[in-house]
Amino acid sequence: MYNRELSDVLFPKEKAILTGQSVQQEGQLLIGALEGGVEKVAPCAGVANEVPVGFSSSTRLLIDKEVIAKSITVPSAGPFTVDLGYTNLDTTGAGQIVVLAGPTLYTNVSPGVPGAATEYAVDYLTGVVTFHSGAAGLKLEVHFKRILSVIDSRTLYREGFLHNARAFEVYDVVGCFEGKGQIYTDQYDIAADFSAGGLKTMAGGLITVGGSGQALPAHVRVISLPNLSNPFLGLEFNF
Repeated sequence: MYNRELSDVLFPKEKAILTGQSVQQEGQLLIGALEGGVEKVAPCAGVANEVPVGFSSSTRLLIDKEVIAKSITVPSAGPFTVDLGYTNLDTTGAGQIVVLAGPTLYTNVSPGVPGAATEYAVDYLTGVVTFHSGAAGLKLEVHFKRILSVIDSRTLYREGFLHNARAFEVYDVVGCFEGKGQIYTDQYDIAADFSAGGLKTMAGGLITVGGSGQALPAHVRVISLPNLSNPFLGLEFNF
């Protein structure tokens, strides 16, 4: 999904979806490809030579994941574990979680055991993070994405109508934010260091840094890093 209050986007244009593809989330990075002589779209797949064309938009898409940022304190005495309070964390890529001490990015050694003060391991099923004794008593910032249950999704974000669907749902089209704008999206690789620049496409319609995906052009740039008050990634774009 994307933050509507912070985003500044034009009215989305309807784009046909590539055969065999589907758009599941709002705020996904869409790429374009010709099919039958007409450009259609799909979520980026994190491969070379993709052509980004905009970001997905639809009030009827399922919200099955939620991005969270919170402040935690490592216990001053063992065991040096912190329960994030949520289960079923997203394991996409290198795992959708980062731990920060100010600007310092801690190293995820999951499923291993932390061997240094700046290392941690996480149980993605239970949401428990284990730290090294060298981090005892430290106040840290953690960002992660969790997979929502059906009940969570309905409770937090409601549920779209099952009947009287609009035309774009029937004919396999999706709204696409293109042109010039700003979007604050949760469809990004939380494990990536976006302060380093070098944006690339990632599987599942996500944006990352590094890897084998297609490098995004200079007119897609970071304008706001995720933080405790706003866990969305802010991007300025001009497609």
